[in-house]
Amino acid sequence: MHLTPTHLDRIVAAWADWVRAVTDVGAQTSALLDALPTPTAVAAWEHAGAHYAANPRHAGGNGTLMRTGPVALGYLADGREAGLASAARAVPDPPGGLPKNGWVVQALQGAWSAIHHGDGLVDVLERAVRGGRDTDTVAAIAGALAGAAHGAGAVPDEWRRKLHGWPGIDADGLAELAVRAVDARAR
Repeated sequence: MHLTPTHLDRIVAAWADWVRAVTDVGAQTSALLDALPTPTAVAAWEHAGAHYAANPRHAGGNGTLMRTGPVALGYLADGREAGLASAARAVPDPPGGLPKNGWVVQALQGAWSAIHHGDGLVDVLERAVRGGRDTDTVAAIAGALAGAAHGAGAVPDEWRRKLHGWPGIDADGLAELAVRAVDARAR
C-alpha cells in the first residue's frame, strides 16, 4: 500500500489531535505541537520540525529514545535481531545513580543499567522505575531493549490484558501491527 499525501495528512492530523489530549508528551513534542497550525498536515509538521531542529531549545530530551523502540521492528526481518539483542544485553551503574535521566544520555544509561542488573523483563522494568525521576521514559527505553533481548513471551499475561495503544488497539492488535511492520519490511 502506498500512502498518498492525503493519507499522511490524515495520519498526522489524527496523531496531533490525540497527543494534544494526553497528559505528558515532553517539552520538545509540546513545543513542536505549539508551532503547528490546525488542521495539521504533513508539510506543516515537517516545516515545524525543521524549524525546531534549526533553533533547539533544551534539546537532548529523553523522549526521542522512548519513541525509537518500534523502529527496530523494521529490521528484524533482515537478520539484524541478533545485533539488537546483544546491544540490549550491555552495561552500567544502578539507575538511581543517574540524577539527570530526563537527558537523553542518562536516560539510556539508566535503561541499560536496569537491563544489566536486572533478571528478566519484569525485574528490568522494576529497576528502571525504582531509579526515580523520569521513570516512565527510562522504563519505556529499558522495555524496548529488554523486549528485544527477552521477547514478547516475557511480558506477564496480566500486563498484556491491560496493555493498550492507539485508542481501540489492545495487546493483540499491537502485536499484529508489529508482525505487519516486519512482514512489510521483508518484502
